[in-house]
Amino acid sequence: MKTNTIAIVRIAGVFACLSLTAVAQSVDATFINVSPFTQVIGSTDGAATFRTLPSGVANFDLGPGFCVDPAQVLNAGEKVTFMTQPNSVLPNYEAISRIFGGYNASSMTSVDAAGAQWAIWEALEDGISSPSFSSGMVQIQNAGSSAVASRALDYLNNLGSLPAIDLVYVTNPIRQDMVFVAVPEASGLALGVLGGVLLMFRRRR
Repeated sequence: MKTNTIAIVRIAGVFACLSLTAVAQSVDATFINVSPFTQVIGSTDGAATFRTLPSGVANFDLGPGFCVDPAQVLNAGEKVTFMTQPNSVLPNYEAISRIFGGYNASSMTSVDAAGAQWAIWEALEDGISSPSFSSGMVQIQNAGSSAVASRALDYLNNLGSLPAIDLVYVTNPIRQDMVFVAVPEASGLALGVLGGVLLMFRRRR
């Protein structure tokens, strides 16, 4: 996995304690930018509205993620309070985890990033059985010749060969919901820190 090591450490620090409980917790994150990205003219409402969207990786101070709520927006420099949610309530969570994993295993170009984002939106809005960017809720203008649409279909048509990764699903009622990479060792890290603190107290007694 090529996810930035510093970002992983930041996510570990934020989500370590959250992994110890299934209860929803709040997470504050500041949105930085979308990078890498490609401008894509598309629609997520059944072609009712086509707009130019900077499509790619959404970078926050706690790490990179992908949007799972195309109807909302994010503003650069904005601090957002998210709530963690069970992954089971996110439609096609496993497919999304494989698309994210496929992006992390790719060359991470702007087309790889934009393709992953549109593949995730397609999985959410139209499902994964017959992916298409020419019909349905999620459409890309000139999808037949679009490099982004082609890359997105590549993710969706090869889900079984993509590495699944654990994600953290977070939501906000008026801003884009997101998925971030979870840290498998998070709960162990938190328990290790807690155990170290308890051991120090015991030695001082």
